[in-house]
Amino acid sequence: MPGCIADGKTIDTAIEEARDAFTAWAMAEREDKGELPAPKTYSGQFVQRILKTLHMRLAKRAASEGVSLNQLAATLLAQGLGPK
Repeated sequence: MPGCIADGKTIDTAIEEARDAFTAWAMAEREDKGELPAPKTYSGQFVQRILKTLHMRLAKRAASEGVSLNQLAATLLAQGLGPK
């Protein structure tokens, strides 16, 4: 929500200010564009081309750990991103 900011001296004030800011932002979006933007959705799938040697190393590691290549790749990606 570009341009939508709020703060407060207390948590309750910050929440109230955030609600007011969102309401104002939503009203401006509707006036400017006629509607609010649709939320972005994700399919949970993407295609990544990699070197054949990396593919082989990943496949061997997945086999040695008794998991699918997909599960291994998802785990390694999540670990690489770190905590939220």
